[in-house]
Amino acid sequence: MFKRLIFTIVSIISIIVINNGCSNDFKFDIPKDKLNLVNQSLVRWDIILREIDSQNCLLKVNDLQKKYPDLIYTLKYIVWPDLARLDSGFASKIIYKYYHEPYADTLYNDVYKRFPTCRLDSINKQINLGFSRIKYFSPKTKIPKVATVVTLFAAQSFFTDSTIAIGLDCYLGSQYKYYNAAQLNLPQFVISKFESIYLVNQCFKTLFEYNYDFKSKKGLLGIDYFVQAGKRLYFAKIAQPDVQDSVLFEHSNVQIKWCQDAEAQLWQSLVASGVFFKSDAVQINNYLTEGPFTNAEGLPQETPSRIGEWIGYQIVKKYMDENPKMTLQELLANTDSRQILMKSKYKPK
Repeated sequence: MFKRLIFTIVSIISIIVINNGCSNDFKFDIPKDKLNLVNQSLVRWDIILREIDSQNCLLKVNDLQKKYPDLIYTLKYIVWPDLARLDSGFASKIIYKYYHEPYADTLYNDVYKRFPTCRLDSINKQINLGFSRIKYFSPKTKIPKVATVVTLFAAQSFFTDSTIAIGLDCYLGSQYKYYNAAQLNLPQFVISKFESIYLVNQCFKTLFEYNYDFKSKKGLLGIDYFVQAGKRLYFAKIAQPDVQDSVLFEHSNVQIKWCQDAEAQLWQSLVASGVFFKSDAVQINNYLTEGPFTNAEGLPQETPSRIGEWIGYQIVKKYMDENPKMTLQELLANTDSRQILMKSKYKPK
């Protein structure tokens, strides 16, 4: 049932012009009369759970499992990931345990205050519009339901078999009182991403993962990971063409400018490292994992984190620019990362 928990502290930088905050040469325009709007409502799992009496929840568990089967599995992975069984008895224990986690009561109240129904209605419209754009350019992309949940700080978003779940408690603002609690031990570079401006963007990146997860494939090389990450950002950009660069890539304009200025040197460093055509997981992860900077040999500490994803985005964007008749659906179907690199003619100077 539960495919994979997608932790979403994703920070990717672009070379897009930052004077106006977003790129102005994006080619994916849609005539208004051609766009068929997706019209689905957010399912508020957080409120559904809040309305259950934790002392007598067994009476409602069976109905809950039938109506929202993904919800029970979501809670299992949040509060009891090592639990092998999942019947109605264990489901009720999961809900009870969920209610009695530290911060749970206060956290629920704070989430509801920060995300009342009227605010989520606005967010839902943005998500539906982005889903509509993706379906226009890539009809084969599946659109799941979207639900909101309190994850107890476990994830900003993730997907199950049929749902993208948004962890509202990870969007309460970087100054939220519990984020700096010693028990959580969250580093500042993670907390800085816990702003609500990233919520919609993250939903689209998770939609990409829901449809185009590739990590089960064998023999993957660094170039495969870099291009896949670049596709994810390109996909999110199509969903929201006017998104601010600082939101799309989750880096400051200063960091983006640094990457623009150092692009040729970054490229030369990655080529010299040989990481594109290596399968060494440790070396590849050095260019892709979150942190205060990219911790890879030959790169200065000024290099923002996940520089491999930034390079991947540049490759994908250049590939699409060099092949103007290429559709989004064709891009997503092309799993030959070496071919994409070659045909992109990407070689910054």
